[in-house]
Amino acid sequence: MLSYVFTLRMIDAADELRRFDLFDVEAYDEVLAQVNRDLADGTIPPLEARIV
Repeated sequence: MLSYVFTLRMIDAADELRRFDLFDVEAYDEVLAQVNRDLADGTIPPLEARIV
């Protein structure tokens, strides 16, 4: 989860960052599922698209 936050901040896509409670580990599956949906539908651009 920290890697997700770090990566989006590094590629200047922090505005697409999903809000979640870092300490609510029981919710991680749902957060990760939403992140995967965001990647699939283009809400979060792939890392390769942001590397110059």
